[in-house]
Amino acid sequence: MALIMPPMAIFLDDEPVQLAGANLAELITSATEHLSGDGRVVVEVMIDGSVLNADDMNQRKDSPLEQNEVRLVSADPNVLAVTTLHQVRDLLPQATSLH
Repeated sequence: MALIMPPMAIFLDDEPVQLAGANLAELITSATEHLSGDGRVVVEVMIDGSVLNADDMNQRKDSPLEQNEVRLVSADPNVLAVTTLHQVRDLLPQATSLH
């Protein structure tokens, strides 16, 4: 008897979505296209409860999607850039005191 797997659950910003993709790279591309009208980009990928870092994504990008759940988080790139610059600004005094 063949085991029937339930369809994989995909969430984008905590909302269930239908996205196409046989592997992680295709799924992220599909999400990027879905977000393009809002000017947002994917900034985090979580598979079955584990956040993927850049190395994880590079290793898994071409592997078939066989997970139970994929969660994608998006952000406005302008807000992300400003937030990052503020974080760097806040850390500069600590960095200069180490020198």
